[in-house]
Amino acid sequence: MNRVRLDGLDGLRGIAALCVLLTHVFPRVGSCAYLGVDFFFMLSGYVMARSYEAGHLAPHKDHGARRAGSRAFIVVRLRRLCPTVFLCGFFGLPWVMLQPASVNPVYVAACLAFPFLLSLPVWSIGAELFANFTHATVLARLATPRLMLLVALLFAGLALFVVRDGSIGVMNGQTGWTAVALRTLVSYGAGIVLYRSWRDRPPFRIGAAFTWGAMPVFIALASLLPAGRGVSDLVFVLVLCPLLIAGGLDNGQGSRLARSAGALSFPLYAAHAPALVSLQAFGFGWQWQLVGGFGAGVLAWAISDRARRLHRSPRPGGHMRTRQVQA
Repeated sequence: MNRVRLDGLDGLRGIAALCVLLTHVFPRVGSCAYLGVDFFFMLSGYVMARSYEAGHLAPHKDHGARRAGSRAFIVVRLRRLCPTVFLCGFFGLPWVMLQPASVNPVYVAACLAFPFLLSLPVWSIGAELFANFTHATVLARLATPRLMLLVALLFAGLALFVVRDGSIGVMNGQTGWTAVALRTLVSYGAGIVLYRSWRDRPPFRIGAAFTWGAMPVFIALASLLPAGRGVSDLVFVLVLCPLLIAGGLDNGQGSRLARSAGALSFPLYAAHAPALVSLQAFGFGWQWQLVGGFGAGVLAWAISDRARRLHRSPRPGGHMRTRQVQA
C-alpha cells in the first residue's frame, strides 16, 4: 500500500465537495457543479489503484490470493465509507420527524441508515462502492491496454446517454442504473489508467493557478450554457479531470490547508444533503442552509476523526492499531 499522501489531490477533493454543497444550496441557479461527482470518481480510481493494486489487488497473485485480496479491499472500503454515511443520515432526523404518521417506520429507519434512499447526492457513495467491487473483481485483472479499450467503449456509451438526456447531471437513480454505472465506471476506470500510466509523475506540468481555479471557473462558465451542457460535461470528464489530477500531483504538497480540505471533503459531501433536507423542511433560507450544511460536515468530520483517534489509541497491555491510509 502506498502511504505517501498527495496533499494537492486532497485540496482538489475539498474544492469539489464545496462546489457540490453550493449547487444544492442554490438549486435554482442551474449550476453544473454536479461535475464534482465525476471528478470524485476519477480521483477515486487513481487513488485506489495507487493504494491497493500493488497489494490487495495485485494481478500476479494466484486465484485464491486474488479472491482474499478482493474481499479485504471491499472490507476496507466499507469500513471507510459506511460509518460516515450512517452517521450523516441522522442529520435528516428533523425531516423524518415532520413526516405523517402514515409513513412506514421501516422506510424512515432505512432513510436514516442509507440517506441515498432520499434521492440525496450520497447516491454516488453507493456508486463508488459498485466501482470498488468492479475494480476488485474485474478491472484490476485487466492489462492497461485492455482497460483503456474498455474505458473508451464505456465513454462512447456514456456519450449516447448524454445526447439523449442533455446532461450527465441527470444520470442518477431516476434515469436508470445503466446510466449510473456508465457514468461511474468511465471516470473511475480512467483514474486507474492514469495511475498506471503516470505513477505520480504526469508527463506535463500544470501550474498552481490552473490547478486550484480551473474547476470552479469551468463550472461557472458551463452553467451559463445549458443548451450545450452535455458537450461541456463530456469535455470536463475527458479533458479537465485528467489535467486537474496532473495539477494536484504537481502542486499542494505540504500544504496544511489542502490536507485539511481533503480531510473535510468526504464528511462534508455525505453530511450536507441530509442537513439541507431538514433545514429546507423547516423553511430556513439559503444563509442558514449554507452555514448548516457546512457545519454538519465539520461536525461529522470531528466525530469521525475522534472515533479514528480512539481506534488508534494504545490499549492496556497491547499495541497501537495500525493506521489505515485515508482514501
